[in-house]
Amino acid sequence: MGKPLLCVTVTAATTAELRRRRDEATAADLVELRLDALRDPDVMGALSGRKSPVVVTCRPRWEGGEFQGSEEERQRLLAAALASGAEYVDVEWRARFDDLTAGPHAARVVLSMHDFEGVPDDLTSKLRAMRSTHGGFVKVAITAKRLIDCVALLDLAPEARRSGRLVLLAMGDYGLTTRILAGRYGSAWTYAGALRSVGQITPKRCRTNTGSRRSATQPGSTASSAAPFGIPCRRRCTTRRSAR
Repeated sequence: MGKPLLCVTVTAATTAELRRRRDEATAADLVELRLDALRDPDVMGALSGRKSPVVVTCRPRWEGGEFQGSEEERQRLLAAALASGAEYVDVEWRARFDDLTAGPHAARVVLSMHDFEGVPDDLTSKLRAMRSTHGGFVKVAITAKRLIDCVALLDLAPEARRSGRLVLLAMGDYGLTTRILAGRYGSAWTYAGALRSVGQITPKRCRTNTGSRRSATQPGSTASSAAPFGIPCRRRCTTRRSAR
């Protein structure tokens, strides 16, 4: 697989502000649009005029997000994002939104799991259960309370490299290695942004620590064109050992 992409997370209280911050994320190959904090969630408004591919996320409180509406409302927003052409849509594994994860747009769904307590004992079996029911991208995020916790993800790196469709991430300060050495973990992309509570670092710091270069391929693809809507991905986070 190629070097991992850089996905920059943006959040805001209004759709207009979210769109502005999206457009300011010029370092990004992908932009994660977090709808869960919006007072006026507007899927089309968030997507319109974008110049980079996006991952649309509407994270519920029970998985570390801020969305306070019903699950039915949240599912409608995510379904609308898929129907409106969002390149990727993040759907939590525990949500059991089967109409999205096994529907006609399943290849564009990022099936995600976040453990805020630590490293689950059955991490490998959970990952394989997720992959057995979903052919798209799979994201697994654990919480690292010490450096050695990242080894659990490193053990999954060979599977991630073979797939080319996994994102393995450790939240918290001790998980920094999984962000700046994402390629060592076989991740299709790494996350940067302002969410310090989960250990995100700034895009600038990500580039400083990992380097970056212009890219022309999508995660999980060997095509020379980039995003599904024809916008080339700009940079990838590299994993050169000398930059660490």
